[in-house]
Amino acid sequence: MVRNIRIFLFSFCLFLIMAAPLFAIAKSTAPARMVYVTNAGNNTVSIIDASKAEVVNTIRVGVWPAGIAIDHESHKAYIVNSSPSDNNVSVIDLKSNSLVGTIKVGTGPMHIALDTASKKAYVTNTDNNNNTISIVDIGNNTATGNIKVGKEPFGLALDPKRSRLFVVNSGEDTVSVIDLKKNSVIATIPVGNVPLGAAYSPASGRIYVANHNSNSISVIDPESNKVAASISVGKNPWYIGVDTAHNRLYVPNRSADIVSIIDAASNKVMGSIKVGNDPLGITVDSANNRAYVTNHKDISVSVIDTENNVVINTIKLSLTPSSPYAGSPWDVAVD
Repeated sequence: MVRNIRIFLFSFCLFLIMAAPLFAIAKSTAPARMVYVTNAGNNTVSIIDASKAEVVNTIRVGVWPAGIAIDHESHKAYIVNSSPSDNNVSVIDLKSNSLVGTIKVGTGPMHIALDTASKKAYVTNTDNNNNTISIVDIGNNTATGNIKVGKEPFGLALDPKRSRLFVVNSGEDTVSVIDLKKNSVIATIPVGNVPLGAAYSPASGRIYVANHNSNSISVIDPESNKVAASISVGKNPWYIGVDTAHNRLYVPNRSADIVSIIDAASNKVMGSIKVGNDPLGITVDSANNRAYVTNHKDISVSVIDTENNVVINTIKLSLTPSSPYAGSPWDVAVD
């Protein structure tokens, strides 16, 4: 028996020694996660290598870039240029880091949501004389129509399960619910004061809205199209990041310089994390237990370990050869 155990251990150790180079090769060839930050103040997108925690490239886009969304299948990024002088969406090929297209949309566009299954994108046009959602065909990069919504639409969240789009109307404290099969508004939901960000959680199946002036999150039940709960957070919440690995929400509070952590199962605030000055945008990389927060005034990105809920790094959006300055980071996405 002892001899057999020794033979087994020797064979196992030999296997580990021979397999080690294969594991090393597999690890070294794994694709690096790249983080993309829109810099509203200087009309660029900063590209951060997450493994190095530093800016490795900068791409010039349109005027006052705000919202960003990434199609992970085609490796393209869509950046909304919100200035009335542009009113368009820049399309970036993330393989070559080059601008490959520009899509004209409505006036004062702010945010974008992708429905990659139908090859459609939806853009909020915030200008008070517009108040529409542009429908974009991302197959040929053209706007195909628009949908009238409430006053000053800002953020939006796609519910793919029900084929619905929830649009935050910041100028009238409501959310428009759009049936994407009919491209028409089927409900209007009152929420808190000056709603801005919105997010959909596949785990809970609910929609979450950040109410800037109410310092709260409205929880919407999409079955009834009613507010099911209201969660108090820090001062002036802007956007919402969804952590699918832990069923949590991460909410930057701009005037408190913190990120509130919410347990989506109980709708309770678990705590908060101190970040930089004027946190706005957030994205959660659930597969790697990371959240990235744009600090608007600090011109930096806070990196949060979502397992331990602590800031593990702060990345300054420093000078690069292709950009003489960086300013006013707004939104953020990961590919």
